[in-house]
Amino acid sequence: MTNSIEDKLKHLADSGTSLGVPLYERIRKNLETMILSSELPDNYRLPADKDLASFVGVNHITLVKSLNLLRKQGLIVRNRARGTFVKAAVKNQSVPGEKKRLTAVIFDDVNPQTFQSELFISLHENLHENGLEILFLSSAGDKNVQFKQIQKILQRPNCCACLVWSILEPQQAEKLINIKPVDFPLIFMDTLYDEFGHDCSIYDNSNAARNIGKYIINQNYKKVLFFIREKKFKNNSLSTRYFGLRKAFAEKNIPPENVILYKFDENRSLKLDEIISQARDAMVVCATAESAIMLENHLNQNGYQVPDTFPLISFGPAFGPVSLKQKNISEMRFSPANLGKNTVNILMERLNGNRSAWKCARSNALFFERASSKILPASRLKSAPVLT
Repeated sequence: MTNSIEDKLKHLADSGTSLGVPLYERIRKNLETMILSSELPDNYRLPADKDLASFVGVNHITLVKSLNLLRKQGLIVRNRARGTFVKAAVKNQSVPGEKKRLTAVIFDDVNPQTFQSELFISLHENLHENGLEILFLSSAGDKNVQFKQIQKILQRPNCCACLVWSILEPQQAEKLINIKPVDFPLIFMDTLYDEFGHDCSIYDNSNAARNIGKYIINQNYKKVLFFIREKKFKNNSLSTRYFGLRKAFAEKNIPPENVILYKFDENRSLKLDEIISQARDAMVVCATAESAIMLENHLNQNGYQVPDTFPLISFGPAFGPVSLKQKNISEMRFSPANLGKNTVNILMERLNGNRSAWKCARSNALFFERASSKILPASRLKSAPVLT
């Protein structure tokens, strides 16, 4: 710190004409004045929180409250690894909407909960902490629309990077990687294309599925029914869950064919007699929380209960409002917040000049065995009710 700045910071807690104003608010106001008057220049790095609190002579918690309010005002940027920096309103500073601050964020689709979803909030907060804004686009569930959106951005960039919840076919994604400017970050979320290199942030579906498989085998089951919407099986991340289960069985010398793939068409009513017949002496694993809840509802409506008919496990909600809380369904739950953070971490490495090999960040999952789900040993299910 220069002597003049050091002297100013010493008096951050001074009341001036603000008698009766809370201490944290006085500190916030004094820092705001210093930033807006350019006494603290743009990109100036403040001392570490504890050092600054000690220097000013205030409680660390009080100082942090003041700094977090300034962050919400957009006057500072706080990053746990890099520190706290001034974002002063100077003439040459970028403003929201300018190309070098905009990051295109493309979702496969939107619903009423999109902007309250854990993933969107995580992306927004982590981008904001790094001084970036969101340019949001929806592909309306159409892979060709998504391809054209990204193609247009890459050919005539109106932003500094592009983050995509990908529904692209591998050949479409590869075409985009081939036309991508070298220094333009393009990061796919939720999808890893094995055919070529690219930056991605994904849920570790394969490892999560293997862990579910090991759990099932430890419960003395030798058979699984994997339940998934037919149109969803083409999704790379969801099909990986199926193959991860098969891998777990193969590792224990159990025929992978004992993981039975059951694809259903959402346009037709579920055939419960067929499902229950195939699930006899098996554990049912649903590809998504949405399909698990739908299956449970159909069972309940027909007088059957989970897990009395068969035990049910699902991959917990990675995106969207669906929740398995209060349900008799155990789950392997992913963290959208962690996915968002990992995505922005890769982005900032690229924007800061990292040109190393392709990066893939994998977000792990945690298994929650519902106490109410009463996972039954396989031997107990032989007398389970079966539709005829």
